[in-house]
Amino acid sequence: MFQNPEQAFGGTAPLLETIESIYAAAQKPALWGPVLDRICATLHGESIAIYAGFPDSRTPGIIAMSDLAPDVWNVFAGYYAAINPMMARAEEKFAVEETWFSHLAISDAELEHSEFYADFYKPNQMHHTVGLRIQLGDSASASLSCQRSSARGPFDNATDIICQTLRPHLQRALMLHHQMGTLQFAALGLDAALCAHDHAVIGIDRNLRIVMFNRGAEALLQAGDGIRSVNDRLACARPSEHNALVALLSATVACGVHSAAAAGGSLQVHRREPSPPLTLSVSPFHSTLPGRSAPLAALVFLIDASAPVRSRAATMRAIYGLTPTESRIADLLLQGMEIRGISGHLGTTLETARFHVKRILTKTGSRRQSELVRRMLALPSQSEQ
Repeated sequence: MFQNPEQAFGGTAPLLETIESIYAAAQKPALWGPVLDRICATLHGESIAIYAGFPDSRTPGIIAMSDLAPDVWNVFAGYYAAINPMMARAEEKFAVEETWFSHLAISDAELEHSEFYADFYKPNQMHHTVGLRIQLGDSASASLSCQRSSARGPFDNATDIICQTLRPHLQRALMLHHQMGTLQFAALGLDAALCAHDHAVIGIDRNLRIVMFNRGAEALLQAGDGIRSVNDRLACARPSEHNALVALLSATVACGVHSAAAAGGSLQVHRREPSPPLTLSVSPFHSTLPGRSAPLAALVFLIDASAPVRSRAATMRAIYGLTPTESRIADLLLQGMEIRGISGHLGTTLETARFHVKRILTKTGSRRQSELVRRMLALPSQSEQ
């Protein structure tokens, strides 16, 4: 059993390279193929695919696949996705965004006696599967599915470390991918779209000048802890990290529109104790922003593990019809507060707090509090009126 993600990926460098390639593919969908090749090899699989189910589609829309002919997944999306017995069992036994394993979700006997196995899996030399469901919003989701033959044996628990390490990066990248594709992201205003999400994003031009940033990035730059803006350019407090950042940005913006999957990179930006380091990832992004003369050449993603959880109260009220009290309690659950603490915080009895939590779970279709929290984290925050 691997003790940390670096071991699972064969070192820190392969881990960062995989993360870098994921963010590059968000901007350039043609790169999802090489990304899947890398993930499939890490999982020791024989085929892999990412497919998404969006509100306006009755069948999964394939985003990318590896080591399978296109017609195989066209058949899957058109018919077999709807009768896949593994997914039905996985949804019953595994929580949303948990890594699921086919041998734990369904017995070999039940699987092998299904139409799905006889007509789709077996002819394509598939038997064992490891999968991951990824929430992309209130009604959109994606799935990562990796397969291998019966002779290779089932996937072991070590693959859970790999899947869960990549899950938040895949989630962010797929959300950007989806918005850029379906909302004509850049043409409709990159600034406003990026501000709907919690992660910090900065856009730079070919001269490394900052040409846009969202609210999350503005807060980090104003704090100036570890990274700041100097003469409209990014600067790190530590000289060694600053030199690495400049080299990384310069190499990324030098890439053409048809850059390779390896374009971009990641590094850590240390801050004053006790704040944890920021994770910085750079990806080429060639686009012209409305109203700005300098075109974008790259996007910089800053991930702050210590950032406070932003309120989803307004979104929860709009989508699920929660009362103000229920949405406030949902926010407190999201912040990690226990029911007893919530009752004391709001000045209610413990029984009243439990009653509200049960109503929240019912209204949101959540079976447990952990599922409610995952559902809330997938939602964009909104400003309170």
